[in-house]
Amino acid sequence: MIGRGIEIATEGRRLARYRGLMTVSAKSVEDGRAPLDDIGVLRCNARGLTYSNALLVELARRGAVVVFWGDNFLPVAWLWPLESHHIQALRMRCQLEASLPLRNRLWPAANKNPQQYTLF
Repeated sequence: MIGRGIEIATEGRRLARYRGLMTVSAKSVEDGRAPLDDIGVLRCNARGLTYSNALLVELARRGAVVVFWGDNFLPVAWLWPLESHHIQALRMRCQLEASLPLRNRLWPAANKNPQQYTLF
């Protein structure tokens, strides 16, 4: 299972792990939760986000990728698990070998599909 993508796009959020869940909160008020097993990609796209180390370690253990976006809305770094690096390498190879028309069709779908991403 690839898992769903979650994008954090609101400023001042705190991401943490609580049991088997990722919690999103602001000023000690919880905004939402997501099961860690369901997360395939976490897109961190807002200023002022804070993360717990326990959350990042647990996401890596479960095979999730964390992507950090800059002020220009382009990815500046990502964190992916070392244990499944061969799976990520295969995905990247397939993406590189895909034809240009296929890449042009898939990119908007991966970034604009409202069913795939949950916004907090």
